[in-house]
Amino acid sequence: DGGPADGPTGTGGAPPPTGGTAIGGRATGGTTGGGGVTSSGGSTGAGGGTAAKPTAGCGQATFPASGSYTIDVSGTQRSYIIALPSGYDNKTPFRVIMAWHGLGGTAAGTANPGFEGSYYGVEPLARGQAIFISGQGLNNGWANTNDQDVKFIKALVEYLRKTYCIDDSRIFSVGK
Repeated sequence: DGGPADGPTGTGGAPPPTGGTAIGGRATGGTTGGGGVTSSGGSTGAGGGTAAKPTAGCGQATFPASGSYTIDVSGTQRSYIIALPSGYDNKTPFRVIMAWHGLGGTAAGTANPGFEGSYYGVEPLARGQAIFISGQGLNNGWANTNDQDVKFIKALVEYLRKTYCIDDSRIFSVGK
């Protein structure tokens, strides 16, 4: 089915500290105009006023730390890098941003700061409110022979849902 057999294996540091800030909060208010029209106010946090959709990983006592890992997808080991925010809290649903390297690139090149910044410069903009993933294409590309890359992405998302507290309504993908 393309899912992980025994979960990922790899290296990473100690689990990050807990205590982050909530995302997806809503503020109400607004102003009443001269014609008696009432509008709702702005929102706070990431993602505006839509309530977070927590996954099964919320509340998990243990979780792999930031680092490089592999996941079995239909008998093929696929590698990826995960970066948890320093304030990761296993009870707060976080956004997920998956960044994919271009042809000839690598997951490490996408994850590391450099010419464009880590994860195409998006990581600092997230302000500690997102989990970042960088997958490694086979032969440094994404030929998707027999749906092997689509199966990798699906297996990885399912694993993340079970293992980390993520907001299932805020899973994003970026690449070049």
